[in-house]
Amino acid sequence: MKDVLIGSFGLAVLGLLFGFILSMAYQKLKVKEDPRLAQLLDMLPGVNCGACGFASCRALAEHVLETNSVPESGCIPGGKEVNTKMSEMVGSTAGDFSSRKAVLLCCQSGPQRKTTADYTGPRSCQLAQLTATTTACKYGCMGFGDCVASCKFDALKMVDGLPVVDYAKCTGCGKCVQACPRNLFTLVDASKNTELFIPLCSNPEDTLETKKVCRAGCIGCGICTKLIKESPYYLKEKLAKLDIEKLKGQDLTPGVQKCPTKVIRKIVVNPDEQRQSS
Repeated sequence: MKDVLIGSFGLAVLGLLFGFILSMAYQKLKVKEDPRLAQLLDMLPGVNCGACGFASCRALAEHVLETNSVPESGCIPGGKEVNTKMSEMVGSTAGDFSSRKAVLLCCQSGPQRKTTADYTGPRSCQLAQLTATTTACKYGCMGFGDCVASCKFDALKMVDGLPVVDYAKCTGCGKCVQACPRNLFTLVDASKNTELFIPLCSNPEDTLETKKVCRAGCIGCGICTKLIKESPYYLKEKLAKLDIEKLKGQDLTPGVQKCPTKVIRKIVVNPDEQRQSS
């Protein structure tokens, strides 16, 4: 019994000794955390979307403190307000943080959509892309909503078989861009424009082939490039595109009204600014 007590006492002493050594080592080796880190984390949305190029909001905040500057892209979901506050905290000049918004380059809704056959597999665009039994247009939206599921800000919902963007909620994080297997989403700079008239089509085929598979597709007629002085529209692979950098307050309605397929649609990318100006 005596031996047991001596052994137990010895183990207890060793435990206390090792605990003391570990405590001293922790105090000696621990890295002191910058108190501003907690403030930065409170500013950031905390969704860890990765759109800034860092693995998490914390990683971005640590980078900001380490370099005393905010990366050029900044926190995309946070927008200009958050990025400016971060810049001010570390004493750097705020960059020209753009406000990006997602635009779906497809407008073939339910009634306009043609299909090759009934798809009976899992309701997933990624999986349906592996088959040939979805939309007749191999460039168009399949309508299964992978993009909606990927959005952490509830900025997308399915309406008549197409994802519709709520621009009051869209942060331009780019998750929908990554989720779409047909690369139908693009991010546009909405910092300088409240309204955009964009050709919502991704089919580069010629007129006959496009008309075979879609009732709303761009036929590459080029009317939008001809009717507007210094037109911001151009043709690429027989497909009308909008060069936002060339917008100079031109009246785009002639091209919009004369578009034979009405594929150029009005997109209000900054609804808050529109309300303020009205």
